[in-house]
Amino acid sequence: MHRRLKQFEKDYKKSIINSEEILESMQGWNAYASTANMYKIRQKLNNQVNEIIHSF
Repeated sequence: MHRRLKQFEKDYKKSIINSEEILESMQGWNAYASTANMYKIRQKLNNQVNEIIHSF
């Protein structure tokens, strides 16, 4: 997911994808990750998504 976030950031800056698409992808990943003990990882990734979206 870390690689995917880096690609999201590049694509978002180039207007290839929008914030809604990033949030939808993260919502799906969060649902998957919630079945495991990944609370800290999920929090870290959610913070990175917020930085990407709110950087503009």
